[in-house]
Amino acid sequence: MNEEEKKEEPKAPKAPKVTLEGSTKPAEGPLPTVGRIVHYTFHQGPPVAQGGRIEVQAALIVAVHSNKLVNLVMWDSFGGPSSRLSVELHEGDAGTEEAAGKWSWPARV
Repeated sequence: MNEEEKKEEPKAPKAPKVTLEGSTKPAEGPLPTVGRIVHYTFHQGPPVAQGGRIEVQAALIVAVHSNKLVNLVMWDSFGGPSSRLSVELHEGDAGTEEAAGKWSWPARV
C-alpha cells in the first residue's frame, strides 16, 4: 500500500437533527415529501350522527408547507381527480371521526 492509499477518506458532515415544527424533540417517523402516498379521511354523505360514514382514501402529497401541513391530490374509483389544500396531519388512526378532513400515515404492515 502506498501513502496515497493509506489516506483516509474525508468524513461527511453529520446531518442536522430534524424536528417537528414548533417542537424541540426530534421527529418521530417519516417526514412528508412530495410524491409520498398518505391516507386522507373524509365524511361520505351527511355527518355520521345522521347516517353518514367515514371513508379513507389514498392521497398523493403534491406540496409540503410544514411537517404537519400539506396539499393533497386524490382520484376516485372512476379516475376523477380532487384536491385538498393545507391539510393538517392527524397523528392517530385514519378512519375515525377525529381524523375527518386530515391526512395520516398509512399503518405499517
